[in-house]
Amino acid sequence: MRSAIAFIALSLCSSAAVAQAPELVAVWPPAGVRGQSVQAVIQGKNLAKFTSVLVGGAGVKVIAGAPAADGNSLPVTIETAPGAAPGAREVRVMTPTGLSAPGYVWVGNVSVQVEAEPNNQPAEAMKIAKLPTALYGKCDGGEDVDYYSFEANAGEAVVFDIAAIRLFSNMDPFLELQDSQGRILDMGMEGYDRDPRIIHTFKASGTYRLLVRDTQYRGGGGYLYLVTLGKLPVITSTSPAGGRRGQTLSVAVSGVNLGDLKTLQVPLPTDMPVNQGLPLFPETPNGPSLPIYVAGDDMPQMDAVSAPTSARAQRLPGVPITVNGAFSDKRESQFFAFVAAQGQPVRVLVSARSFGSRAHPLIRITDTAGKELLNTEDQIGRDPRVTFNPPASGDYRLELIAVDPNGSPQHTYRLTLAPAESRGFSLAVGGDVIAIGKGQTVGLGINLNRMGGFNGPIEVTVEGLPAGVVAAPHLFTEGETAGTLTLTSTADAAVAPGLLSVLATGSIDGKTSVTVQAQVNATLPRPGEGQPMQRPVGFQAAYGTLDVPLFTLTPEMQQLTLARGQSVSIKIKAGRKAGDNNANPAIGLEALNLPAGVTAELPAIAEKAVEGTIKLTAAAGAVLGRRTILLRGKIGEANLAFAPGIQLVVK
Repeated sequence: MRSAIAFIALSLCSSAAVAQAPELVAVWPPAGVRGQSVQAVIQGKNLAKFTSVLVGGAGVKVIAGAPAADGNSLPVTIETAPGAAPGAREVRVMTPTGLSAPGYVWVGNVSVQVEAEPNNQPAEAMKIAKLPTALYGKCDGGEDVDYYSFEANAGEAVVFDIAAIRLFSNMDPFLELQDSQGRILDMGMEGYDRDPRIIHTFKASGTYRLLVRDTQYRGGGGYLYLVTLGKLPVITSTSPAGGRRGQTLSVAVSGVNLGDLKTLQVPLPTDMPVNQGLPLFPETPNGPSLPIYVAGDDMPQMDAVSAPTSARAQRLPGVPITVNGAFSDKRESQFFAFVAAQGQPVRVLVSARSFGSRAHPLIRITDTAGKELLNTEDQIGRDPRVTFNPPASGDYRLELIAVDPNGSPQHTYRLTLAPAESRGFSLAVGGDVIAIGKGQTVGLGINLNRMGGFNGPIEVTVEGLPAGVVAAPHLFTEGETAGTLTLTSTADAAVAPGLLSVLATGSIDGKTSVTVQAQVNATLPRPGEGQPMQRPVGFQAAYGTLDVPLFTLTPEMQQLTLARGQSVSIKIKAGRKAGDNNANPAIGLEALNLPAGVTAELPAIAEKAVEGTIKLTAAAGAVLGRRTILLRGKIGEANLAFAPGIQLVVK
């Protein structure tokens, strides 16, 4: 179920588990050149007892050497296959005590060199002997700036492309191009969490400088960047931005240093991610270009034409449709006319950031008189998507607005209108690193996305659990979209970590059984900012620790059947941490996710008591069927504990 993830086992350690989980601060340099091996160091803490290194995607291997005695670094060799897809790859370190947070390496096409300090002043600029090159650097502390000097010839178009946001760095990058006298020739800064790029044609031959810094002069171990610079082929626009999966797309390209390259023929695989971008290093007469991304979906395709007013709106031939276009001017609006029927919702979405475009569109839908019916102002900064429920059958206008202060052929988009989604579902789970104390049960939030009116039951299970950890199956009944999955560790010892796959299985229209793997969302620093945010990651692991929780709850049974009109009493065992008076107060109980018509009597477990009893009663009209119910205990205001999920059948 983890086809996109490569697992590279490196060594096995027989030492006893230590108390602290591994920490990964950075991979330095975060380098991976296609067809080459690069020496790097994983920097962090508690890495001495590593058992494996994990890397996302195909075509990249990370082979570890001997860790430093203090456990703060791990030398690695990054081997990248010639055909590896470009871009950032997630890297993690696993030890007997857990899984690290992610670091990242960048797969590129240009040989790399590492920043040499000091280079904080113009006179100290690190000299670049030959272009093109890729420079890996970092802002080590507050107000750290990095200068590089290089030679350029008159008439040369030199590209300066930085990856920092794309490496999930804390750095918000800023580029400044100077002549030898310090005069500013060009600057690069981007909003909405984008990496800037400068393309500059030099008027005179000579020595020039590049300044790299954080926009706010911040710095630290996680403020990494990669600058690729040189007379490199770079495709700045593709038209159209994408096509239909399973077909070969003819793409008109423009950019710099492309020679006579004008078009590309791009086969779009039938299994490529929808509108997330197929990564490519297109070959040009001057060598491979910097990576580009071409998108695909399964809709009929058409090109946008200039329609600057509602009265001149471009008529869409029908729904479904995907429109390929670009914003050529800042704050530009483009208008489209479409027909919709009352009672037939239309999904409207724009893909741009998901395949590397610099556009940030806003959707606005009005009636023919100009009355606004909806907009996506709350989604500025990400690709907007919304469901439009027509108040009446008839004609409507869609205004696509460029939020950016800039416009160019690089500001491409794909506007898709489609009927209500086909019936199906997807699942997301929170928490990428799950530590479970001795005998403890933890709850993981799970969210079910129901599509196209699908309302059936969904069974959630877990594969890859380490020995000593069990998961209670969770059932989403009809209409439910949020729940809690429980994992429970043994009470006797620490448990080595295992990689998890959380799976959701259901039947579409009672016929087709479908199983999907949950997307894992982790709370990690926001790229370019550092504040916590939820974002998808590739790996999830659970492990048992030697920590003793304040208290635990264990029901005497985890499966029970209750007839309408019947009651059943269940004993609940309370484990209290020995020698800790904070574990002795009464434990309040609550039951979650009870089916309609089932009530629970939940007397508190008395002070110092190690057992209590709850009572469940099904009324005569209780809803029939199976349900996963949860029992949660509370000491004071802050100390909460789950019991393993209980499968209740009402008949």
